[in-house]
Parts: sequence; structure tokens; C-alpha cells
Amino acid sequence: MTEGATIPSRTLGRFGATLAAAGYTERGLARLLGVDALPTPIGQAQQEIFRRRLISGDGGELVTLALCLLLGEPASRHTFAQALPGVDINELKEVGLLLSGNGDEDTVRAGFAITPWKGLLLAHDAYVSKKVTMEHVTGVTAATKTLAGLTVRREALSSLDLGSGCGALALLLAYHSGRVTATDVNRRALFLTELNAGLNSLPSVHTRLGSLFEPVAGERFDVIACNPPYVISPENDLIFRDSGLPGDTICR
Repeated sequence: MTEGATIPSRTLGRFGATLAAAGYTERGLARLLGVDALPTPIGQAQQEIFRRRLISGDGGELVTLALCLLLGEPASRHTFAQALPGVDINELKEVGLLLSGNGDEDTVRAGFAITPWKGLLLAHDAYVSKKVTMEHVTGVTAATKTLAGLTVRREALSSLDLGSGCGALALLLAYHSGRVTATDVNRRALFLTELNAGLNSLPSVHTRLGSLFEPVAGERFDVIACNPPYVISPENDLIFRDSGLPGDTICR
């Protein structure tokens, strides 16, 4: 991993399995939030509506998890530990999944939002943030859903996710591939791809740093997925959005 301390994959896998067992799934959260389907991404207005619904209703373990991990609200360390028995909070803090709340060791907050999607748990940067840096890593977007639906789902020995972001497409490829290589120019994206591979117990996903096909030059793949920067512009303010290349070079 390129950010935070390396912790055993079994720790991440146990955390992911415990979340799922607690009902932290698409269906479970949609029911809790009173919607037909969990929206991805969650807009600022939706986030506030969901927050008010949760804090005004009956509390419970899943409410605690949704407020903290989906909506970014702080929680007491004791309450969070009760919601996820058997999970070591210190280990989650070491890798950055949890942080101390405003320097208070008795309070925790999410280091990343965690969104369930298609049976996966995906950690990514917060949906609504006042500090969007160049290395910001998005969660599931409309483009992610479209590309996931268009990807050919055939058995593959080796697959490539070019420009992995948080690793959503790479992890879906892992369901029908012997090995998945995920590449990106953003080290933070590769960190989150590795983190999410651990959360979902998918050890066949491996990451490489580099631009376009450079990290896999000379290699061949059975399936290639790509969700590239979508703004045709020489700007380079946000890696996930801007290619930094002149004109339509990225498309060519």
C-alpha cells in the first residue's frame, strides 16, 4: 500500500465481512434511508436529507455505521465499537479507514466514505467535501455504472483496468478473471484500489503506477476496462477529471 501502514489483508477482509453482516449493503442502507435504491453518488442535498432522517429516527448499529461511514458524521469510539464487535479500531486507524475526531481519541470519524455497490464495499473520498485536492478519488459515478454494464463478462486469465480510481471496475473484473492489473497515475487511487481489494477479499487484484499503457507495455489482456478523464481540456486540476493533455489527445 502506498498510504498509511500496511495491515494484514485478513484485517480488511474481516472488517468488510463484519460490515456486510451488520446490514451495510445496498439493500440494507436503502431500506434504512427510506429510498428504493441507494443513490451513487450522493449529492449534497441528499446527504443532508439522509442525515436528518437518521438522527431523528431510532438509533441502532446500522444507523451509527451509516452516519459515520456513508455520511461522514463523527461517532464515539465506544458506540462505533459496539456497532462492529470484533473489529480492531486501532488497526482501522493505522490504515486510514478511521481517524480521530478533531484530535479527540474518544471520537472517531471516517477517513473515507464507504459505499456498497454490486456486492462490493468501496472506500473513496467523501462525496461532499470542501477540500477537493488534485488527487481526489471518486466513488461510483454514472460513468462507472455505464462502463460496468458494457464490460464483456467472459472468463479471462488476465484483465486490465486502465485508470482504476477507487478500483470499482477492477474488483468487478476479479469475479471472472484469474488476475487483474489496475493502473493509474494517481498513487492515492492505487492505495484505495488495494484497500478495496482487501475489504472485499479479492487478492487477484494488483496495482501499477503509470500513464495509459506504459505500466503494462508488451503485455496482453483478455479484457480491458477503462474509465478515463472525461473533460477534453489541457487543464490538470483534478486527476480523475482532467487529462492534462492538449486537445482530444486522451481520446485518440
